[in-house]
Amino acid sequence: MANGKVVSIGNQKGGVGKSTITSLVANYLHNNYPDIKIVVVDADDYQNSLIQIRNAEINDRGQDSNFDSSKLYDLLKIDSDAYPTHDESLRNEYDLIFIDFPGNLKQKGVTTSYHFVDHLFIPTGRSRMDLDSTMEFADIFIS
Repeated sequence: MANGKVVSIGNQKGGVGKSTITSLVANYLHNNYPDIKIVVVDADDYQNSLIQIRNAEINDRGQDSNFDSSKLYDLLKIDSDAYPTHDESLRNEYDLIFIDFPGNLKQKGVTTSYHFVDHLFIPTGRSRMDLDSTMEFADIFIS
């Protein structure tokens, strides 16, 4: 890839699987397509769930002689309001940049940072509240 592409599994609704899907897709691509350089940006300033999970994994599996943390995909913590200043350098260094945003649009910089996303996938739940929230979210980016 000539210039990195930014992908987000996003929604303003929490609990629809954004972080889980992001980590699963990044892990799959990283393990099955080693020529693609991947980074996941944890931009959920308050939860940083992917950073927490990665740290727990390294701590839990660090004693295992077969575990090599250098073989994991790259994971960075970048606050959502700071992402725009990192976009160009990340695109130059990586083929795929996954951004894991929080489940709201109120966090500083989230809406602005979403404008750097090339491909947006929007998971949702089946309840009326989930669907209404998802449609509201999609309308923000379609208009």
